[in-house]
Amino acid sequence: MADILTPERFFLDASAERFEWGENDCVHIADRWATVHFGRSFVEHSAQRYHSEAGAIVMALAWPLPVWVARAMRRAGFWRVNEAAPGDIGVIVHGRLMVCAVRGSGMWLYRQNRGVGGTREDVRVLGLWRG
Repeated sequence: MADILTPERFFLDASAERFEWGENDCVHIADRWATVHFGRSFVEHSAQRYHSEAGAIVMALAWPLPVWVARAMRRAGFWRVNEAAPGDIGVIVHGRLMVCAVRGSGMWLYRQNRGVGGTREDVRVLGLWRG
């Protein structure tokens, strides 16, 4: 019987990779999850790209993360949902941190420059999508 890839297992594997802006940051790891779990990428449907921290900052000034992700998700055919289920992708605010995250079993998981972050605490969800 094949193992089912859970968000937790996916992020455990991703934690071994070196952080790189535009490749292994919170958006691109969530996008890889979308590709594996839902069968399609949302980043591929965005005209805006970045490949460095400076590029991400410039892009965020023009296209704040919730707006950028929402446009890419809509173009890729993902739909907005109101209640999070394991595997869903969201833009969340946790403390002072805004990230693109994947809902695990009872927690949100996201990539940060020091590895993988996760929170079981209440977060503010700015957008939530399912494929």
